[in-house]
Amino acid sequence: VLREVLAEQQGKPRPGPSSNFSPQRTSFGTDERIDSAARPDPAQLVVALPIPLVDPQDPGAALLATAAGSDVAHVIRVLHDAPRRGVEIRLRLVRAHLERGQTQAARKLIVELESELPGDWRPAWYRGLTALVENNPAQAFAAFSEVLAALPGELAPKLAMAAAAECMGGTADVQAQHYYNVVWRTDHGVVSAAFGLARQRLRVADHRGAVAALDEVPESSRHHTAAKLVAVQAMVGNRDVDQISESELREAAQRLELLEMDPAQQQQTRALLLGTALQWLTHSKAATMAPLLGVALTEHGVRLGLERAYRALARMCDDPARRYELVDTANQLRPSTLV
Repeated sequence: VLREVLAEQQGKPRPGPSSNFSPQRTSFGTDERIDSAARPDPAQLVVALPIPLVDPQDPGAALLATAAGSDVAHVIRVLHDAPRRGVEIRLRLVRAHLERGQTQAARKLIVELESELPGDWRPAWYRGLTALVENNPAQAFAAFSEVLAALPGELAPKLAMAAAAECMGGTADVQAQHYYNVVWRTDHGVVSAAFGLARQRLRVADHRGAVAALDEVPESSRHHTAAKLVAVQAMVGNRDVDQISESELREAAQRLELLEMDPAQQQQTRALLLGTALQWLTHSKAATMAPLLGVALTEHGVRLGLERAYRALARMCDDPARRYELVDTANQLRPSTLV
């Protein structure tokens, strides 16, 4: 709790190891495209969120260590045949059943554990994961809230609550933004929170705020380039052109030119930016010869740039039907000529 308070007061992340949860197992919502209408897949969250750490004093801890890395079916067989099915073995069985979508078996074990361990937060955590597998984010949010009440300084339940609230949508988006923000400002290692915070800010048309969150993804993160690419999209994508300024177009272009990425991604983002520039020109009636992505910011120049981008994408496309579609788009966008 103190780390969260200091992070808010000083404006610096204050990460720290957890004695209750593993790190996040994998990221979610960190695609190289951002869509304010998209919501996380609840089933994906189950395999991405942290998991409670195994109590090393539990009689089943050694058996769980030997089963680590095995396929789920093997884990279930081994643990079902264990001579002593202690708490940790049953908790691991719950997770294994959830990984196979077997929520009825998972719930049966959770009920058993809740009656045996009154006041323990771990059954509530797995109850929340079970609700996610069943695509019931409201129920998941309530269960993760119980975990947060028991462990107020932990980031894992806050991340889980943010994701569940985002899946709920509507008025829950306010809670999603709040918890994503708390997690991100405390620990810049939880990159899923940065992308989640950016999505939430885009939903309320806070494009600058979304870019600011993505700009904080550290260079050491494997998602750094994706964050920079998504920031470009956030600056110009899904916006009314009358709300976009020439300076924002040029800033987005400069950001794109500094990125090293897959050529197809480069051309796709180039096409997005130039397409926005064409709409902006049509709306504002402004034009300047000062280049934008190497073309004059005029209708003729931007159309030439768009044509080249779509023809480049066509050359990189393996699907013949899609390739023809891209060439047709290039032909439609090219400027009118005498030849």
